[in-house]
Amino acid sequence: MKNMTSENKNLQRAYFSSIKPALSLYIFIGLIQSCAAFLVTVSIGEFFKIHFHSHSSKGRLLHLFGIKPHTLYAFFLLFIILLLIRTLFEFLERWISYQQGELYAKHIREKIFPKQISWSQEKFQEKHFGKYLLRYSNDMKSVQNYLTKGIMGAIKDGCFVLMGFVLLWIIHHLLAIYLLIMTAIFIVIIFIISKLQKNMITASRNERSKLLAFVTRSFHRHKSIKERSMEEATKQRFNGMSDLLYTANMHNNQFESMLQALLTLLQYSIIGILLWLMSLSSSSIGRNDALVFILITLMLISPMKRLLKVPAVINKGKISFGKINEIINSSTDLNQGDEATAAGHDKNNSIPNA
Repeated sequence: MKNMTSENKNLQRAYFSSIKPALSLYIFIGLIQSCAAFLVTVSIGEFFKIHFHSHSSKGRLLHLFGIKPHTLYAFFLLFIILLLIRTLFEFLERWISYQQGELYAKHIREKIFPKQISWSQEKFQEKHFGKYLLRYSNDMKSVQNYLTKGIMGAIKDGCFVLMGFVLLWIIHHLLAIYLLIMTAIFIVIIFIISKLQKNMITASRNERSKLLAFVTRSFHRHKSIKERSMEEATKQRFNGMSDLLYTANMHNNQFESMLQALLTLLQYSIIGILLWLMSLSSSSIGRNDALVFILITLMLISPMKRLLKVPAVINKGKISFGKINEIINSSTDLNQGDEATAAGHDKNNSIPNA
C-alpha cells in the first residue's frame, strides 16, 4: 500500500513538473491581478479626496504604491487603466486555470482507458464495467478540481493574501502579527475538521458507484428483466440503493453545511477580535490607519475563505486519485496465452460491446 501511495505521488509530481512553465505564468498573472484588485478598490478614495477635498484613508493606501493622481482627469484615467488590467488578467488567470484542469483530466483519461482495455478478460470481469464509469465522470471532476481549485487556486489566493498581509504589516506591525496568528490557528482547525469528512465522501462515492453499476447492469439486462417479469423486484432494489445513496449524501451535506457555516463564523470572528484589539490602548493605531487595516482585512475574507476550503477539495481529489490509481497501477502484463486470446477476440469482434 505504501509503495502504491509512493507511485501515485510520483505520477502526480512528474505531471506537475511538466507544467511548471504554465504554473509560473499563472503565478505571475495572479500577482498582477491581485495588485490591480487592491488598487481598483482603494483608488475610489482618491476621487473623494480630489473632488470633495477630503482626506480618505483609502487614498492613503494608494499612496503606499507611489500613485498620487492630483486631478479628476488623472484619477479617471488611472481608474480605467486599473480596471482594464484587472479584467484582462482575471480573464487570463481563469482561462489558464480551466485549460490546465481540462488538460489534466485529459491526461488521466488517456492513462486509465488504455490500462483497462489491455486487461485480460478475467481481470476485467472481476467487477461489472458499470463500476468503472465513475472514474470517467465524478472522479475525473474531483481530480480536475484538485489541480484548479486545490493547487492553482491555493497559489492564486495565497499570493493575494500574502500581498494583503504585507500591506497590513506596513500599516501596523502588531495587529498584522495578531491577524496572522489567528488565521494560522483557524486554518489548522479547518484542516483537522476537514479530515473527518473523508470517510463521508468515500461512503457517498461508494454508494453512487454501486447505484450507477446497478443501473448500467439493469439496462444491459433489460430484455431479460421484461421476459422474467422482474420489473417490480428491480425497482425495489433500485429504490433501496437510492435510499442508501440519499442517506450517505445527506450525511456528507450536513457536514459540509456545518463546515461552511463555521468558515463564516471564524472569518468574522477575526474582524471582531481585530476591532476589540484596536479598542485597547496598547494597539495605539490612528483612525485612518484603522479604517485602512479593516478595509484590507475585509478584502482578504473571500480569498481566505477559498483557502480554508482547499483541504476539503484536496481530500476529495485524493479519494478519486486512489480509485484511479488502482487502475493505473494494476498489473497489465498479459501472458502469451492472454495476448493470443485477445488478438483472436479482436479479429472476431472489430467493434467491442459497450
